[in-house]
Amino acid sequence: GIFAALGPHAPDTVSPDLLRRVADAAQGHELPVHIHVAQSVDEVARIRELHDTTPTGYLREVLTAAPRSLLVHGVWCTDAEIAALPADRAMMVLCPGSALIFAWPARVDRWRDAALPWAIGTDCPVCNDAVNVQRDLRMAASVPAMGLGWSSAHKAFMGTGDLDQARASWTHRESTRSGWSDLRDA
Repeated sequence: GIFAALGPHAPDTVSPDLLRRVADAAQGHELPVHIHVAQSVDEVARIRELHDTTPTGYLREVLTAAPRSLLVHGVWCTDAEIAALPADRAMMVLCPGSALIFAWPARVDRWRDAALPWAIGTDCPVCNDAVNVQRDLRMAASVPAMGLGWSSAHKAFMGTGDLDQARASWTHRESTRSGWSDLRDA
């Protein structure tokens, strides 16, 4: 179960030249690529501004060259992006601990509906510093209940990719989170 992989951090932190080199190395050495993708609205906005595409669109060369890609987070992947991923070579990765801290869990149901394989991973101190995989599994088990919190703005973003809708859904999340601060800070 342990294997080597290329690990550029995220689309908005990797230059086109480095991305090409990653694609060449993945193909030449038959190595999978592990990369964080669509984790934040800011990442999606930077990719659009710099490259006039989506995070997964920017990774197209890597997704084509690598024998396998592990795409971590995917919170801000649209339905069109999800549908365009090569299900035989791309695997989505849910990191429930970090998702609950930094945003919310991705729409795993959308991954499933697109027949994309997915796995559970760890990504931040809430999970991997404690080396407590069971905690992540418990958090992942609660993902279906979290669907109650997905806003209509987030649903609109998933269908259109409109950044104003993404920002509106983030505002909804922050407002909701603030409303429960007495419990969060206890």
